[in-house]
Amino acid sequence: MKDTTKQSNKNILAGLFFALVSVLISWQMLLPGYILSLDMIFVPKLKVLFGAGMPHNTLLLKYVLNFANYLLPGWVIEKVMIFCLFFLIGFLSYRFLPAPKKYGLAFWAAIFYTATPFVYERFLAGQWPLLFAYAFLPALSFYLIRFFQNPDYKNAFWLFFWLFLISLFSIHFLAIASVVIFIYALYYLMANLKNKNLVKNSVIKLSMVGVSLLVFSLYWLLPFIANFDNSVVIGFDEKNWQAFKTASDQHLGTVLNVLALYGFWGEAQPWVDYFLWPKDNFYFWVGLLAVILSLVAFGICQSLKRPAKEKTVFFLLCGILGFIFSCGVGETIFKGFNQLLFNQLWFWPGFRDTEKWSGLLCLSYSYFAAFGLYVVLEKLSNKFAARLKYFIALVFLIPILYTYPIWGGFSRQLKPVWFPASWQQTNQLLNDDQSDFKVLFLPWHQYLSLGFNQKLITLNPAKEFFDREVIIGENMEIGEIFSQGGNELANEIQTIIFSQKDPDWQAKELASKGIKYVILSHDLAALKNNPPLDLINSSFLKKVLEKEDLTLYRISL
Repeated sequence: MKDTTKQSNKNILAGLFFALVSVLISWQMLLPGYILSLDMIFVPKLKVLFGAGMPHNTLLLKYVLNFANYLLPGWVIEKVMIFCLFFLIGFLSYRFLPAPKKYGLAFWAAIFYTATPFVYERFLAGQWPLLFAYAFLPALSFYLIRFFQNPDYKNAFWLFFWLFLISLFSIHFLAIASVVIFIYALYYLMANLKNKNLVKNSVIKLSMVGVSLLVFSLYWLLPFIANFDNSVVIGFDEKNWQAFKTASDQHLGTVLNVLALYGFWGEAQPWVDYFLWPKDNFYFWVGLLAVILSLVAFGICQSLKRPAKEKTVFFLLCGILGFIFSCGVGETIFKGFNQLLFNQLWFWPGFRDTEKWSGLLCLSYSYFAAFGLYVVLEKLSNKFAARLKYFIALVFLIPILYTYPIWGGFSRQLKPVWFPASWQQTNQLLNDDQSDFKVLFLPWHQYLSLGFNQKLITLNPAKEFFDREVIIGENMEIGEIFSQGGNELANEIQTIIFSQKDPDWQAKELASKGIKYVILSHDLAALKNNPPLDLINSSFLKKVLEKEDLTLYRISL
C-alpha cells in the first residue's frame, strides 16, 4: 500500500513538472488568439471537413472538437490542445520509457523526447495530430514489450488501446506502429519457438488485438476501401516522392541530417526561412550532436552486455527501422531499397514524407542515451561523488540546448492572432443571404502568406473560417506538383480561372457551378506569382464590401 501511494505521489509530482515544461514550451501561445502555422488552422467554429480522397481516421477526433466547440470558442480549444500535446509527450515518455530512474534520467529521457528537432519542425509545420500519435509511442512500446513477456488479456487490451488511440490521430503512425509490432513479433516468436505455449498464446492474443483494431476502425476503413480508386494515395508517384523526400543538409548531407533528427521535407522549402534553427549556430550545435550520438552509441554497447535483451532489441529495432525508412529516396545507400518499397508495396506510397519514421529514432535515442548516461554517471559517482551534482546539471543542459528555440513559445515565433474584422463582417454578410450558394476565395492558393498572421505560410483558412461552403485552391505548389486536389468541383473551377478566356464568360461558368460570391484577399504574399485574376474585371461582379485587406463581390448575371 505504501509503495502504491509513493508511486502515485511521484506520478503527481512528475505531472506537475511536465505541466511546467508544457508551459515553458507553449508560453505566449497560450495567450488569447489563434495560432496559425502551415497545416494548423483553428477558427471560431470548428467544422468536420476532409480533403477529397483522404482517409477519415480522424473523424472521431473532429467530432469531439466540434462538440467541444459548443462549449468553448475555437481559440480556447486550441490552447487546451497545445498544452495537452506537450504535457503528454513529456509525461507519457517519463511514465513509460524504461529509462533509469536514478539521477533523474527518466526526466532527462522525457525532456529529450519532448524537445527533439522532430517535434520542433513538425509543430512549426502545424502537424499537431501527428505529434499526439508520437506522444503515445512510449506507452505503446511499454505494453508491446510487456505483452510478449506476458501475453494475457490485460496487456493485450492496453496494446490495442494505445494502438487505436494512435489511429485516431495519425494513419501514418498507425502504419509505422503496425510495421514495428509485426517485425518485433516475428523476432520474439522465432527466438522462443521452443516455448510452444508462449508462441500459441502470443499469436492468439495478438490476432485478437488486430481483429479488434480492424472492427473499431471500420467507420473509416469501409468508406476508404470502397472509394480507394479515388484515393489521393493512388496519385502519389515519383513527383510526390521527390517533392516530399527527406531533406539534406549543406554541411551534413542526408544521412547525418537524419541521424541529427532533422530531414523534414520543409527544410528544402521557402517555409524554412521564416523560423530560427539550432543549426544556424553550427559549431555549437554540431558539438552537442556529437555528444548525443556518442551517448546513444555507448548506451547501445552497454545495453547489449545485459543478460535481458528484450528492451535492447526493441529499441534497437526502432532505431534501425526509423533511420533506414527516414532516409527515403534521399541520396543515401538506402535510396534503392526505399524506392523498391514505393514501387512494390501498395500502401508504401502513403509514406511520401518518409521522415515521419524519425519518430522511432527519437524513441530509440531517448532510451539509449539515457542508459549511456546512467553508466557514465555511475562511474563518475565512484570518483567524483562530491561533484556529481554538477555533472548531472550539465547533463540536463544537453536536451535543453540541442533544440533551444523550442523554449519560450518556440522563441516567440508563433504568436496569437485574431482574424480581421473584415473577415468577420464578410462572414456575416454571407450568412445574411439565405439562398443556396457557394463562395470562391481568391487568389487561388492552397497555401498562402497572410499579413495578419505575421506573413507566415499557412494553409488557406477561408474554407474553415467562413460558415458557407467556400471553394479554395488545392494547388499545393511544392516541387513539380502544382495541384493534387481530388475535389472535382475545385478542379473544374481551377480550369475556368486559368482558361484566360473572357472574364464575363468565366463569371457565367462559375455561376453555373453554384458560385454566387467571390472573396478577394489583398492581405497576402503568395508562395509564387498569383494565378490569373481576370475574373475580377468581369462586368457581372458587383462589389458588396470593400476593405483594405479584402473585397467581397457578388456575381449578378
